Amino acid sequence: MSNKIIMTTVDLDELTHSLALEVIKTLKEQEVLSSKEEALVKMDVIAKELRVTPQTIIAWRKQGYFPGYQIGSKMYYKLSEVQAGMKKSKERRF
Repeated sequence: MSNKIIMTTVDLDELTHSLALEVIKTLKEQEVLSSKEEALVKMDVIAKELRVTPQTIIAWRKQGYFPGYQIGSKMYYKLSEVQAGMKKSKERRF
């Protein structure tokens, strides 16, 4: 197998899309991504579900109620972890 470098002109969207596909393919091959894994949910979805502001979600995460997962500049959460954290916080109050 020879290593060749081929230079072509590609726009940023094409490059981003190609890289994303390769990353997903590699992660699936390494079994990092699995259909059995719980999906990560965006912060705004969690905030809407709990009827609070995104700032509240950030504060709760910092207080240790539940973990967050940063991917790039965005924060994501597992719904089950958020629900468990909220349940624990209610138990602590009483």
